[in-house]
Amino acid sequence: MTCVKDGVSGPSYFPPVSRSQGTYAMGFVMMMAVHSLATTVLMGIGLVAVLGAGLVDGYVFLAVIALAFVAALPVTWIVLRMLGGAVAIQDEGAAPLRRP
Repeated sequence: MTCVKDGVSGPSYFPPVSRSQGTYAMGFVMMMAVHSLATTVLMGIGLVAVLGAGLVDGYVFLAVIALAFVAALPVTWIVLRMLGGAVAIQDEGAAPLRRP
């Protein structure tokens, strides 16, 4: 497989990606992005609640962080289900993907 960049042909260091693999990879990236945002929001809410209650301790902070990470998993799943097919990949030269 070769790669053409700036008119010069050379070896490609990346394996070819099919449409289904690209869609899976994009779904994983989207899941990680939504999960990181959900974790950050839940962690902020938890830390504000803990500090407001006067519980200033390192173990409490770690517990809030761990709880926010785990609680963000169902939030991520719900958000991605709500998005559904709103985010899709379009290959070059392929017909655009449409929501059913």
